[in-house]
Amino acid sequence: MTKTTLTGIVLILSFSLHSKLYAQPQPGDTFRDYVWTTPDDSPYKFLRVIGDGDYREPVNFKEVYPQECVENGWIVFNQNVDLKRAVKAELQVEFLLSHDETSGFAAKVNENDWHYFTMPDAVPEPKINYLQHNYPIIPVPLEEIIEGTENRIRFRVDSVQRFGMPQHILYGFRLRVYYDESKKHASAKIKGIVDGQLLQSNQNLELTAVKGKIKNVNYVAFSQDINFEGDGIYRQWHYTFYRGKYQNHLGTSSEKPFHIIWNTGWLPDQNSGIEVSAFITDETEITYFLPPVKNLKLKRDYSVELCFPSKIPQRWSTREKEFEEKIFITGNPENAKTFQLVFTSWSPGYLNGIYINDWLVPTFDDCNYCYSTHRIEIPRPYFLKQGINSIKTGQTPRKFGRMVHGAEIIFPGMMLLVKYKNNPVEISEVEWKGQPHFKVEIRNSTWYIEKMSGGCSSLIDREGRDWINFNKTGDNSPLMSSDSDYRGMPNLVFRDPDNGVGHPGFNQCTTTRISENELLVVSKSGKWQFRWIFHAHHAEIKVDKTDESRKYWFLYEGPSAGKFTPGNQFWGTDTDGIRTDCPSIYKNPQSGNWQWAFFGMRNVKISLFVAQKQKDDLPDYFSYMGNDPEKQNLSTDGMTVFGFGRGLKTSPELLGENHFFIGLFPIPLNNADNLNSFKTYISELIK
Repeated sequence: MTKTTLTGIVLILSFSLHSKLYAQPQPGDTFRDYVWTTPDDSPYKFLRVIGDGDYREPVNFKEVYPQECVENGWIVFNQNVDLKRAVKAELQVEFLLSHDETSGFAAKVNENDWHYFTMPDAVPEPKINYLQHNYPIIPVPLEEIIEGTENRIRFRVDSVQRFGMPQHILYGFRLRVYYDESKKHASAKIKGIVDGQLLQSNQNLELTAVKGKIKNVNYVAFSQDINFEGDGIYRQWHYTFYRGKYQNHLGTSSEKPFHIIWNTGWLPDQNSGIEVSAFITDETEITYFLPPVKNLKLKRDYSVELCFPSKIPQRWSTREKEFEEKIFITGNPENAKTFQLVFTSWSPGYLNGIYINDWLVPTFDDCNYCYSTHRIEIPRPYFLKQGINSIKTGQTPRKFGRMVHGAEIIFPGMMLLVKYKNNPVEISEVEWKGQPHFKVEIRNSTWYIEKMSGGCSSLIDREGRDWINFNKTGDNSPLMSSDSDYRGMPNLVFRDPDNGVGHPGFNQCTTTRISENELLVVSKSGKWQFRWIFHAHHAEIKVDKTDESRKYWFLYEGPSAGKFTPGNQFWGTDTDGIRTDCPSIYKNPQSGNWQWAFFGMRNVKISLFVAQKQKDDLPDYFSYMGNDPEKQNLSTDGMTVFGFGRGLKTSPELLGENHFFIGLFPIPLNNADNLNSFKTYISELIK
């Protein structure tokens, strides 16, 4: 078990009613952080905010800080603030929402108006019912800040709370002042990696071309990873603070050549390129956020799945009762070799058991009244399940008949990292249905990509069902039908010129393998280009080049779950939820504006999904198409027809670049609980 225990963290909050919240500094920014933390020699590593400028203990109302730290409710902030060449400022504060339903958390800078904190968008309503520890940012108008050492900060909360004890916990804050490009700062380049490189399991990073006197360097990555930030955003520049120092980042160095080793062993599989940068701080405390190294990729003989929690409990404090969250595992744990349970907590010494699917997870932490981050590694994941899993915490027992504090589980709840054996993607070249294909085997399915079209002619799940099952009957139109030639994916181009780009059976393209998990499709005309990118449990299609004079669509055309039985099937979208109606292409096809859709069959424990990364305002399409126009949905065979950018009158509507996701989800999406798990999964996948 690996664990980091903290007694506090410094987060950041800024204030303005009309500004975007929870921003981060961006590469190229020059700034200085003026940091205030609670005194190092104080027995209290945090402030309790229980009223307007009131930082006493909420039980006995004892004053806990000396006069030189707090004067009449104002926090003394004696740092010498430099506003020369300043362009903007923000205040960032770490706070813990530990007493739920505490409201009205606000701050004022000097004798200016109160600025009220807003909680992260990802926290469900009512937000004040969820225990939180996060880092919101709100700009501070420069005119509210005094140049020099005379600034003061004041905090408040409302006086009403459900058990009569309003309280937020505050560890410190930093006033961040940004400067224009003329402000003198150190600069450098990152050595050890270049754009597009494959990352090593232990990746060396250091600086080169250093200009200026650097005091310290904090390396950070933009990736999808554990959300220690507490804002529910999994893909971002990842780092937090603890008493003014960086935490949960790649590493810190203060000696030339500012070398660190970044262990990528538990970095989750990525859908997009990873970026790496660094905050370099010089001897004058000016920080410069270096331009990043981009499009870094992972190459390894295993995969790591980041599993996102759902149904996160309100008021998750173990003194109250037993609590339970749900978490979805896409892969098959039978292929896993180990996993980590990852979460943040307050006062974890009061934990009375963590249970995954009713199996006790060992925890060893005697830290009370402190903030902790946890990575509990379990080498034998035999009790995990593919699909929905349960994570529970036991109720903390009373002591001498009285309730004790209990452990608090912080939003976004408990996350899992599951490490699977072997390479998640295997690509080979085969003959399939009489044509050269690439055979792509991922963990939950096998895909056959036809070389001459770039289209998928078969998508076969682990139980042998073919969700596309294209078959070539010939070039005679009367013989071509929804039970054979019409099938395929993505079937991008309809009608000449370039009719059939991306559609099995059409000799319009060349397809080549360009990386371990990527196929490039280029039309013979040179006007169309798209890529298949395969991952452990899904695929992407990125349309990189189109004929600017033509519109196109993205189609899934095939038998859902391998059979054409509309009356026994279901489908759904992000706007409509679950649907069991059976619209026929010959009678009542459906049109909407959808970002994702899914398809399945009753009694089949798998669903197919398709998604579009950028939502547009173009029409999308769904129907069933039987191979007999007279029998329609009662036909002996046929297919599901779904289209992004397909109008009701068989009109392509998409233009330019686009990005799509396709995959098999390991549970049927025909009930509300399963659909909620899928919504959590798909929202993170397409970010």
